[in-house]
Formats: sequence, C-alpha cells, structure tokens
Amino acid sequence: MGYKTDQVVHHELSCQQADHIPLFEKLMSESDAKLKHSRIVIPTKYAKAYFPEVSEGQVIPLDVLDTDGNEWHFSYRCWISKCRTEYVLQGVNYFKRAKNLQAGDTVAFYRRESDEKLILELKKTSAGTSSHDQAST
Repeated sequence: MGYKTDQVVHHELSCQQADHIPLFEKLMSESDAKLKHSRIVIPTKYAKAYFPEVSEGQVIPLDVLDTDGNEWHFSYRCWISKCRTEYVLQGVNYFKRAKNLQAGDTVAFYRRESDEKLILELKKTSAGTSSHDQAST
C-alpha cells in the first residue's frame, strides 16, 4: 500500500482575523478525505515547524478551533512507515463529516496569536460548497 505525496499550497491564506497567523495550507488527498482513515496527514516540514514534538507511539491530545468557532478534539501522532516518519491528526471523522471534506478541498492552518490555539479553515473546491453555504440553505 503506497501513500500519495501530499500537496501543500502556500498562497493567499484567507482567514481574516487579525490575530490569526497563517501557517500553511494542505490540499486534501483522496486518502486524507476518506472517512475510513479518520486522519489527515501533516507534511513533515510543517509538523516539525508548527506542531508539538512527538516520538513514535506517543499520542498528543490536540484541541483545535475551526473558523466557525467550533472546537474539535483531535490527537496528533507519528509513526514510521516505509522508512519515513508520518505525522497525522487523528480522530478527525466528525470534522470531515461536518465540513463535508472531499479530496481536492484545502485546509488552511493558522495559529491564534493570543493563546497559540491552532485554527483550521476549510476551503471547498469550486465544485463543493462551504459549511457556511450549507448552513444557509
């Protein structure tokens, strides 16, 4: 079983909060979007730059906010896979379902300056609708 290389987007982070520091954006792969996987792979360079240090087998609880103000309880961990280290957010199925996350969508990661809280913003592909659009219909 091979893993597809994750694509990361580095431009035009759109969260408008003044104290939200843009970190990176990640284009969701087919593997990230599958509900059976209940995880999102974090590219190694961003995991090392913006997430807590973690060793193989260690699981770190991570409370995250979305741009609608909802709090999500994920866990962060790493494991060795095919001679490389994989970093993942786990326990993300409720988030995926609530946001109707699909392959091709982008998740933008921010850090709130006031309390260092991690903030996620889902950007739907042009074929999809945002959670705001769904709530208003």
